[in-house]
Amino acid sequence: MFSELLHFCQQHWMLSGGLLASLILFAWYERRYQIQRLTTTLSPAHLVQRINRDEVVIVDIRSKTDFDNGHIISAVHIPAENIESKPEQLKKFGNKTIVLVCNRGITTARVQSILAKTDLPPAQCLEGGMTAWKEAELPIKVG
Repeated sequence: MFSELLHFCQQHWMLSGGLLASLILFAWYERRYQIQRLTTTLSPAHLVQRINRDEVVIVDIRSKTDFDNGHIISAVHIPAENIESKPEQLKKFGNKTIVLVCNRGITTARVQSILAKTDLPPAQCLEGGMTAWKEAELPIKVG
């Protein structure tokens, strides 16, 4: 069987080369698409639209003190350390897109990369974190 395949490839080297190039290009494109999905961020304005359409679950990964000092109204508080140690706890949110929120959008990227290694759907991050949310003068809840 292998010798027949090798013989075919030798006889039809252009066809075989084209197939190999197509497979390499497809693999490269898929990997690029996966990386793009992993680094998806949402602007505060876009997040508001997604909240209004009830498409997302906002997970605030900051400390309890930061969360209590002001968070997005519908946010759920799960500290970053808890998600890093037990990411499966996010399965309870079902098929809704998880949007991670931290202070400036830096910690969310780390947590997002951890979640990407699980079987959970890709998480998104609030671009600029709570700093950007407050600068956009969007509503927050204290306590």
